Amino acid sequence: MADKGNFLMTEHPIKALLVDAETELRTHYAGARILLVEDNAINLEVALEILKGTGLALDTAKNGREAVAMVRTTAYELILMDVQMPEMDGLEATRVIRSMASNGDLPILAMSAHIFAKDRQACLEAGMNDFVAKPVEPQNLFATIIKWLPQREPVDAKETSTPAGSK
Repeated sequence: MADKGNFLMTEHPIKALLVDAETELRTHYAGARILLVEDNAINLEVALEILKGTGLALDTAKNGREAVAMVRTTAYELILMDVQMPEMDGLEATRVIRSMASNGDLPILAMSAHIFAKDRQACLEAGMNDFVAKPVEPQNLFATIIKWLPQREPVDAKETSTPAGSK
């Protein structure tokens, strides 16, 4: 993995961290197929905007039931799962996905505004691997994705120019 101590210098240290994490995703994880499960249109738009320059291949689902159906037909490398949704919540969707033989190791990251220890514990007990608090902080989201995605070979910047969520 690239040395995360060598940041691209900008006028503000936080900007440097964001540029570095986004560059890390674009360089070493571009093309990774991610499922973003979010029922709230504004939260979905925010997440897509945050991820648009990363080179990740994003699909979206509006609830857990849709997510389960999509996981049955598509090989995802990671799922970003809202916890509270209509029809089937993220906890139940995670349990169903985990029950599928081929998805035991699939990283599923909870995304929730409920950040208390009992909420995080419920996510872990359902089979989620990690937790991203809402409102989403880009650096935290990028770092958590990097933590769970297998690194790929570095790619040419031209190959990653398609924005995330363009499917």
